[in-house]
Amino acid sequence: MNIQLLTLKTFSATGGIEKVTRVLGKVLADESATTQVMNITSLHDTGKEDTLGYFDKRFFSGLGNKKLSLLFWLMTKGRTADVLILSHSNLLRVVRWLKAINKKCTIILVAHGIEVWKPVKNIHLVDKFAAVSHFTASKLVSENAVPAEKITVINNCLDPFLKKEASEEAARQKKMQLGIEENQLVIFALTRLAATERHKGYDKVIRILGKIRKEKGLAIHYVLAGKCTDEEHQYIIETTKASGMDGFVHLIGFVSDEDLPVYFKLADAYVLPSKKEGFGITFIEAMHYGLPVIAGNQDGSVDALLNGALGTLVHPDDENEIEAAILKLASNPLACVPNTELVEKHFGYERYRDDWKKFMELRTGMAH
Repeated sequence: MNIQLLTLKTFSATGGIEKVTRVLGKVLADESATTQVMNITSLHDTGKEDTLGYFDKRFFSGLGNKKLSLLFWLMTKGRTADVLILSHSNLLRVVRWLKAINKKCTIILVAHGIEVWKPVKNIHLVDKFAAVSHFTASKLVSENAVPAEKITVINNCLDPFLKKEASEEAARQKKMQLGIEENQLVIFALTRLAATERHKGYDKVIRILGKIRKEKGLAIHYVLAGKCTDEEHQYIIETTKASGMDGFVHLIGFVSDEDLPVYFKLADAYVLPSKKEGFGITFIEAMHYGLPVIAGNQDGSVDALLNGALGTLVHPDDENEIEAAILKLASNPLACVPNTELVEKHFGYERYRDDWKKFMELRTGMAH
């Protein structure tokens, strides 16, 4: 059996989809003994990147975004593939060409979120879909007329190489650097900060925290991590001032995977009432580190919080509901701590690997 995984970026970027792609590559590599051929090819990577232990470099190649390299891939690896897994719908244009030279190849698309929540060109060429959440699965049906029987929901998992929990001392030092006193409550969120990303709800949280500070006298710090555009930086500063949150909102910029555990350690909760999450990997990461989570109930976050079994789901447009959830958490954070055993059971790597094995065997007609 010849299985090909074609990705946009695998190691040359650090976003959620890249995380999913790396872990899926590990699954396929771990199971490579049951296939004759397995390759992971990245359209934008060069192939010289460190594969960071996810899989041996012999499985990995990059095309450097060169059209001639893509053509060569089509005529060699694509022509002989039995199964082609696409990491993103933006790669569907390749399928049109592939089907012209390899009609028998089974096409699988990993469907993440907003990229398939609207009509997608060439999506009819896909044979099977692996949707990261039930919400994304429903959007495939409603917006792209994909038959439900073609879709399997495979929730994302925790990265098997997540860093260990940071020390109390490291968290204390970071708090000091940020000007946060030991007895003050801290909520954390990790997301890209841009005008196009305000559906994540971080600006709403700032306004709500300002209201809580004014009416309840409760000062809560909000630590926001992630790349931030200049325009959005100014918007958040203005929102912070208007909300009376000067000194309590901390824009810390990009944080590497190595440094993330210290922010999960210093925080008392993770709050991001988004309404356009395909799944929400950072939610399960926060819960893995024992943080209570508040998330939106109108998107894939519902899967990440196991329909509310692991955290608090709120309507992302209802500021009163969000405020009530924050106040409940603030009154007794320990009462809101997630069941980490349940987090590991549902979102551990072993479960993800087994789900993909079952999917490949039962839904594509493949057998070991």
